[in-house]
Amino acid sequence: MTALRSVDEHLAHVLGAVRPTASESLPLAEASGRVLAEPVFARNAVPPFDNSAMDGFAVRFADVADAAPEHPVTLRVVADVPAGSALDPAIGPGEAARIMTGAPKPADADAIVPFEDTAGGLADSLASAVVLAAPSRRGMHVRAAGRTSRPEPPCCPPERL
Repeated sequence: MTALRSVDEHLAHVLGAVRPTASESLPLAEASGRVLAEPVFARNAVPPFDNSAMDGFAVRFADVADAAPEHPVTLRVVADVPAGSALDPAIGPGEAARIMTGAPKPADADAIVPFEDTAGGLADSLASAVVLAAPSRRGMHVRAAGRTSRPEPPCCPPERL
């Protein structure tokens, strides 16, 4: 029986046994199952602007950072931003804008709070004020311009590839 190897020893053994192959150019239809030899970039940013990944409220992180069940935060709803809109409503301290998935994120907002994460849940979708009993994170539920909605897949550190 062979001695047990650590994960790093196995990885070194496997990587030592493989060699890179030459790259080749193929039509996209024939490239299924292949691995890219270099990064590919879209001609245009997708999405073209920062937008909401959820139906909910566009908020200022500073207003909701300390929200908790013991001290909920109430924000006045000052605008509606539907998908396909070119609106950029001003959102001041203590204010929020109702926003739909895919709608452009207002410039004053830096987080989106889904309806489901408000005290009233989906009923808050028509409210003139929204109560938040949990903090948000800056950038939460915001799809940045030029980014996909999926996070980057986990992979090996570059030095191991």
